[in-house]
Amino acid sequence: MKFIIYIFLVCIVVSPVYSQLTQLESIFPLYKVTVPTKEPQALPQILACKDQMYSFVNLTGTLEYYQGPLWKKLPKNQFIVHSYQSNLDKRILSKPFGLFRGEVVNSIVDSNGLLLLTTTAQLHHSTLPKKKKFEKALNSDSIYLTCIDPSTSVRWSRAFGITNSSYIQYHSVEHKNGFHKVFFQVKDTLYLYSLLPSGLTESVKRYAIPQHHKVSFSHISSNEELIVVTTRIWPQYEISLEEQHFVLSYSIIQTLKWKEYVSGTRFEVFIKSFLVDTKGSVYLLGNFLNEITSAFTTVKSKGQQDIFVIKISKQGSTLGVFGIGGKEGDNFGAATLTKTNDLILSGQMYSTGTVLNEVLDFNQKPFTFVSKISNDNRLIFAKVFGGYSVVHNKITEDHHKRILLVGMFKDTLTTRNGDVLISKGGNDFYLATYDEYGNFEAVQPFGSEADESYLLNVLLIPNNSVSVLAYTTGILNAKKEREYSQVLWRFKYQR
Repeated sequence: MKFIIYIFLVCIVVSPVYSQLTQLESIFPLYKVTVPTKEPQALPQILACKDQMYSFVNLTGTLEYYQGPLWKKLPKNQFIVHSYQSNLDKRILSKPFGLFRGEVVNSIVDSNGLLLLTTTAQLHHSTLPKKKKFEKALNSDSIYLTCIDPSTSVRWSRAFGITNSSYIQYHSVEHKNGFHKVFFQVKDTLYLYSLLPSGLTESVKRYAIPQHHKVSFSHISSNEELIVVTTRIWPQYEISLEEQHFVLSYSIIQTLKWKEYVSGTRFEVFIKSFLVDTKGSVYLLGNFLNEITSAFTTVKSKGQQDIFVIKISKQGSTLGVFGIGGKEGDNFGAATLTKTNDLILSGQMYSTGTVLNEVLDFNQKPFTFVSKISNDNRLIFAKVFGGYSVVHNKITEDHHKRILLVGMFKDTLTTRNGDVLISKGGNDFYLATYDEYGNFEAVQPFGSEADESYLLNVLLIPNNSVSVLAYTTGILNAKKEREYSQVLWRFKYQR
């Protein structure tokens, strides 16, 4: 009997505890932007890799950045780069750059914590150029890639032979296998520049794109094969009833391996997410009206608008086409893949709906759901999170297989377990957690008393922290202007 009790106590001690406590760890002010009665032309960006993070914004309004404990002003057409380190707890440097007659069109952080900015004009350091310099034509190479290190020093900057940025239909930058991969689509050709860490060109590849198609997503596999998703661009007066998308796979020698099509009624198929798992299978997710077809499989919507999931194998065969939703309009929210290639998906339903034959309903509508689908297309779980004015923006899996759902809500939010969250201002945010089996653990609201708050990005840091970049708005009655402030919210959660 004593032995049984001893074993029982040992099991209690070593068993993992899945109770969840979330707490707001810190708030960092970043920017204040003042514009005359309208929204800023661009929103701030935030990027992170491991324990290195950058934040920057490029605006034409009056910009102030927080240097701590004071605010500093920047002239128009300049932007500031913030650098953080040590799990984002320490601000390293804040440095202004000038960007005249141009904009930031893409940005990434590579595996070494270096910031790569693609711009349509050359960066200038801090000082405003003399007026006569504005009257001169810009360099004929109008696309630049600049590498910035954590101390906000420019390591290198180079131009590409594209004389007009308006020619570019698609552009992307990613870091793969130690190289910086830069994509440009010009007309019916997709160019891939592989750059060395020094910024020098290692190789240039060219891929033929179907005529009148624009690349919308791209992915490079570990063995340098390329997968792209394209969408047909219809001339203004051309009449067609079909919306046409292609999933194209190219070999390492730039030849087409296979092509799969996705189609539906024109303007009624909206691909919002593109994921590739470790086996090379492709996932397309988004919304559709009426019906959607992949290969020879067609699914009809149950209501005004449904959510779709399409899975295509590495060999180009359609493995499944799934419709999710009910008789009203439904919205795709966010999706991610786990380390075991299971699909985690969230969305909104405006009526009773189904996820792979699992019926979901809630007494407050619209309501948000969270679901998990196995890599062999089985439903692991589908659960309602909460209802009324819920907008979610990010879903991810942490290092303990916990699911994190981050989003916005307006006024009130009622969760499935009966909690009622009340916003401080127009819009507020929430961080909700589930275990890997879909059991709800906790939800934490946060926000400010500003008129409106909007979620820009969410980052998962290896030490079980979550960072959320948001911006809030307020009207300055005395000046009849609108002020936007960017805030970095920090959460630390534990098992």
